[in-house]
Amino acid sequence: MLKRALATLSILLTSLLVMSQTQIQSVDITSEPHHKLVLENQYTRVFVVYVAPHESTLMHSHAKDYVYVAIGPAELENQIPGEKLAKVKLEDGQASLLKGGFAHEVQNLADTPFRNVTVEILKPGATQASEPSRRGVEVGDGNVTDTIYDTAAVRVSEIKLMPGATLPSHHHELPHLVIALADCELRNEVEGKPAAVLPQRMGNVAWVNGGFTHSLTNISKQPARWLAVEFK
Repeated sequence: MLKRALATLSILLTSLLVMSQTQIQSVDITSEPHHKLVLENQYTRVFVVYVAPHESTLMHSHAKDYVYVAIGPAELENQIPGEKLAKVKLEDGQASLLKGGFAHEVQNLADTPFRNVTVEILKPGATQASEPSRRGVEVGDGNVTDTIYDTAAVRVSEIKLMPGATLPSHHHELPHLVIALADCELRNEVEGKPAAVLPQRMGNVAWVNGGFTHSLTNISKQPARWLAVEFK
């Protein structure tokens, strides 16, 4: 009986030691050297992530719900403490919306760098951010808008615009983040302002305040792609 109790105690102490070591080894996302903070405001913190071929991140924590989008294809190993090691393949431009409150370590298995943009959702009480309420596709003349997630906190859409095509005049009530998924140039015509050319470089991010109406024309010779994360 005593031996069994001692064995149980030993297992418990070992488990507590492993948990303690895991907590010590986990760093906040702001202290993880592969994550570079590039934008912060009342709605979001945005990190550009770069992991060289066959390198690993540190074990790091995600306290907030977040959107991430892969910049280029990727092949990874994702390790969450207490869970089975998972292999993950991402397509270029693939976006996911994840629930916060976990830590993980990511290893790049590919011979090319792993790049992504991580967009934290800072809205208080956005507990259902990982539960999409609607997905829909709108197809126009040379343009496609794919609403990937639409939640109480954010709307995430991918927009594609063919060379020479125009995204007709539309209104943006909500502030939003734009993540370029291709190199291109867009002519931006905001109502009441002169037209301006917006160079887009794959992986670049830009914050846009709401409350304006505009149209966009792809003046490049290749398709334009970008992800819009609107904050409600």
